[in-house]
Amino acid sequence: MGSSAWPPASTSASLLGLYALQGLSFGLANGSLPVLLARRASFSQIALLSLVSWPYALKGLFAPLVDVFWSRSVGRRKSWVLPCTLLSGLVLGILAATAEQLVVSGSIGALASALFVAVLCLAAQDVAVDAWAIELLPRKHLAFASVYQTLGMSLGNIVGHPLVLFLTSFDVSLGRILSAVSLAHATMAVLTAFLPDLKDSERPTLEHVLRRMYHLACARRTALIGVMCLLQRISVAMLDGCAEIYYMRLPHAAPEQLAWFAAFLSPVAIIASITAAYTLGHDDSPGHLERMILRGALLLLFCGATIPWVLTWHSVTSWRSSAALLGLFVVYAVANKLWWTVQGALFNQLVADSPDQQVRASHLTLLNAISNVGKFWPKPLAHLSVDFLGFGVTSMVFVGFGVALWPAMVAAVHRLLRELRCDARLAILDGAVQECDDPGEEMALVSKSIQSFDLTDCRSTTCMGAGSKHQF
Repeated sequence: MGSSAWPPASTSASLLGLYALQGLSFGLANGSLPVLLARRASFSQIALLSLVSWPYALKGLFAPLVDVFWSRSVGRRKSWVLPCTLLSGLVLGILAATAEQLVVSGSIGALASALFVAVLCLAAQDVAVDAWAIELLPRKHLAFASVYQTLGMSLGNIVGHPLVLFLTSFDVSLGRILSAVSLAHATMAVLTAFLPDLKDSERPTLEHVLRRMYHLACARRTALIGVMCLLQRISVAMLDGCAEIYYMRLPHAAPEQLAWFAAFLSPVAIIASITAAYTLGHDDSPGHLERMILRGALLLLFCGATIPWVLTWHSVTSWRSSAALLGLFVVYAVANKLWWTVQGALFNQLVADSPDQQVRASHLTLLNAISNVGKFWPKPLAHLSVDFLGFGVTSMVFVGFGVALWPAMVAAVHRLLRELRCDARLAILDGAVQECDDPGEEMALVSKSIQSFDLTDCRSTTCMGAGSKHQF
């Protein structure tokens, strides 16, 4: 493997570090803090913490601002990455002074409010970082953009979840941990300042970005992505939101046990992300993407059906029960990273091939926001339902909905990847047609390609070639 197969080390480290800061906030809000509060608050109260991550689902609302307003002296992406990173670190530094008392007293509202502001800053940062990754990486390395995101988020989650639980079990205060996190934000902002950035690129108008965003939001492919993403996490809603809290309420359960679980699963998830990205780097064809994403979805459905059932019968003191649970969570970690890595590669491919590169940040943010809505919306419902229906019944309800809606999700994935497959075929045809000087030869080539490429399946698709327009 030559050195050209991998992006530059400085680019890799910087993108990993920026995404790790985001993963750290996820680990705190959705991992360690719910565990620390599990015996001090109800599922419904802890649901407030699940709302902390919603700025990532709503970032499409302010993504046009990232594309339009920036300083040429600072750089197109650094104009947002630097201040947002510093402001998020400042908020966490201020929270460090009272975090321990808020957890002990169960003041979830105050905790959630402060974390919401920090995550809001990171969501704005994420808009710029996602587009920056596409601009920093050449076309052949675009698959690495998704692995940087999943790998960086995983590394940050290791710090924000298992490491925080380990440290608190050794009487390290949450305030000291948040102070260190605040310092990490400041350090990352300084390092990011040395990255290359666009300073002379054309600045689109806000009206142009909003109009383009409207057309993208109304596009058929966006609708298919919406169906795929909104249905993706229904069957595993209990695993995403309630499994660790339920575990902490079992007899003899302790936070450090979950920390060991998470510490074991984290390298598994990282290896799964790298493997998926490496596979996509060698074959990012639509057919391969479809097979990988459906395998990940099927594994998630399997985990959503089996893990809650095993957890309801789990005995913390039984090594056999713990081994079985750990094995299932390994499958769950692999399925998660397979899904997110392939989905990220799909989104990056759509944005990179878009004809309007001035709205890269807004386009990619729209897709990621739709994905985040699908990731977040089932969790509050799961928290609220457990208090009324119980853990076992709620799990069966969500898995039942996941099974019932499975055909709709598979159909959306198939139609979306079929359109991408047609795009690839038409791109080949377009290149061949442009080399034709004779109109008769051009039409013969088009007719032959319809048969050899099966272009009859590419409905409502246009191929431009040799100054003429062909409809299929």
